[in-house]
Amino acid sequence: AVADRQKRFPRDRDLMMALATLYASMRRYERTLNIYFEMKHPDIFGLIEQRRLFGAVKDKILGLCVIDEDKALRLLAAHTDEIEVGHVKVHLQSNRTLLFRYLDEVATRNMRAVRGVQDMMVELYAECGPEKLETFLRRSTDVNLDAALSVCRKHKLWACVVFCLEKIGGDHNHIEALDILIKRLHQVDRAIDFVRTVGGGQLWPELVAKAAHRDRKSV
Repeated sequence: AVADRQKRFPRDRDLMMALATLYASMRRYERTLNIYFEMKHPDIFGLIEQRRLFGAVKDKILGLCVIDEDKALRLLAAHTDEIEVGHVKVHLQSNRTLLFRYLDEVATRNMRAVRGVQDMMVELYAECGPEKLETFLRRSTDVNLDAALSVCRKHKLWACVVFCLEKIGGDHNHIEALDILIKRLHQVDRAIDFVRTVGGGQLWPELVAKAAHRDRKSV
């Protein structure tokens, strides 16, 4: 009877909810799911998680985001075993902000889950969340540092440039990193710590010379 009335009054939300409840009581959860999608009802997320309906929504990821972006991205990030990161990436690639938010949420939970997409994530962080990029780089074990350095230079993310130069290593890179710390970031204390960390004896004269030059220009 409820189903018949819903056909006659398809936009009646009370009837739709009653029908969704009826289907749930009959364990016809995918029917309930479809009604929730049509209603854009937030209870859809609890239903998916409680009844493990990930297979039923894996190709409706953007539809979930339309209902509630935050809840959708948290749900997807918490269940990368059920819906793989690569699959979600394909569905979100037309919206780089959503893709960034999803991958950032996954990385916060489990860096291993983003092992295959970390180079792409550097670009996304630079575009959508530059304040988080240095932390990501420090946590990552799979980023191509030369490619990351190029991205950081392009976006003028100097603290990240310093990190990449330090990790790549070599006297030339260390001198450039020191130059950035003093001339661009104006962080002499950090420059001193940097020289101590890399243990380069020849960097001390460079540090003194660059700091002195900066002081002369500021007079």
